[in-house]
Amino acid sequence: MKHTSVRLSEEHAARIAEAGKSPTVIIKAALDLYFNMPSDNTEAARALMDEHIRIYHKHKDEHKVSTMKPASESVPHDEAHNEHNDVLTVAHNVSTEARTALLFILAELEAGREPTVNEVAEKVGLTTTGLGMALSKCGIKAKNTHRDMQTVRIYTKPMKATIEKVLETTK
Repeated sequence: MKHTSVRLSEEHAARIAEAGKSPTVIIKAALDLYFNMPSDNTEAARALMDEHIRIYHKHKDEHKVSTMKPASESVPHDEAHNEHNDVLTVAHNVSTEARTALLFILAELEAGREPTVNEVAEKVGLTTTGLGMALSKCGIKAKNTHRDMQTVRIYTKPMKATIEKVLETTK
């Protein structure tokens, strides 16, 4: 942003002081109006956030779930996160493409190779986006790394145990 000095008349300075906002905010708003530019007014967003807090966070220890999930699927905030339970929960919904991809990834990891997203997607016949969506439902997400001076997403050796758990529960 470019800095500029603006000399204000006594009347303008007094009105700015009465407004209770910084001169920069007021001058920027005036220039936005002058040039018919949309203002980056965040008051509407702040009002929505305040409404959310008022409705869903009435008390510090109480939180109404603000998603479309039924209450039976929501996880209380004070429950400890258990990755094993997450894997078992999602494993029942594994698609055939995801299962094929997981089997390929597991075979590659057992062979000592960490396959890239592109390699797995090509083998399974999915796009990289489709593969990512299918495997994320199983709790498997590729990690970014560098190979040959390029950033690639790979399935790493530490994922092997999680993949085995998912495959065990879908037999």
